[in-house]
Parts: sequence; structure tokens; C-alpha cells
Amino acid sequence: MIDSHRTIGAEMCISVEIFKIVLTYAFGWFFNSCIADQCAKNTYKTMAGLNAFLCLSGILMYIYGKRART
Repeated sequence: MIDSHRTIGAEMCISVEIFKIVLTYAFGWFFNSCIADQCAKNTYKTMAGLNAFLCLSGILMYIYGKRART
């Protein structure tokens, strides 16, 4: 991102960090209540599936990202 948009590199880094912090807080808040309601095994399976989906979508965006941007 920084290579493509050098003029707003600092703002992009800050935005990514804030997004990661908010996402981590939301996951912690949500999954703590899930662990209390369900057993931990089901919650960790859900977390693993969500993490795998996000990683795979990152790979797809790496491959098809140029098409998505234009």
C-alpha cells in the first residue's frame, strides 16, 4: 500500500494499526462470551475457520487485486 500511495503512507499505516487494534478488541470481546456460552473447542474451531478465510481472501486479493482496483 505504501509503495502505491506514497503521499498518504503515514495515514495508511495508522489506519491499518487502528483497524488491527479494533478487530483484536472485537474478537476478544466476542469470543470471550462465546467461550462462556459454548465449550472452548467449538469457539477455537470458529476462530480457526475465520482466520483461514481471512488468510485465503488475502491470497486471492494478492492474485486478483489489480483487477479489483481498476
